[in-house]
Amino acid sequence: MSTRSTIGLLQGDGSIQAIYCHFDGYPDGVGAKLKSHYMDLTKIQELLDLGHLSVLGEEIGEKQDFNAPKEGMCLAYGRDRGETDNEATCSSTISSWLATYDDCDYAYLYENAEWIVFRRKVDGIQHVDVGRHKVTIISGWVNQNGKLVSETKAITIP
Repeated sequence: MSTRSTIGLLQGDGSIQAIYCHFDGYPDGVGAKLKSHYMDLTKIQELLDLGHLSVLGEEIGEKQDFNAPKEGMCLAYGRDRGETDNEATCSSTISSWLATYDDCDYAYLYENAEWIVFRRKVDGIQHVDVGRHKVTIISGWVNQNGKLVSETKAITIP
């Protein structure tokens, strides 16, 4: 089973350019590789230009056989398997980016020279304080501090 994730870069206009990554999306997988190997904006842009991934490697690498991948290299659906329509997406807001990748378990956003992780809440009902209100989240996203970022369905209790 895979742990899906999305990797995004906050643009100057507030939009998010992002790709999908199929395997190892948890913080000790994709999260650790991003923090260790993708802290340079040029390399992050090269990663996004590669398009959607099966596996995030330490290096972007070069075209390879999708069925016999080289260790440590990114495995891309477009470059390595020849699929089309696997380019990075562009979303106007963080909420719309998270909605686009609603089937992912984790989302990673590069902003102000650091990676921010978001985790999708799928374990049923969760109660969260949002300002003066209590919110019951049925499905949504929280950031690394546990604060609500985007909800799919919510009931506000005054």
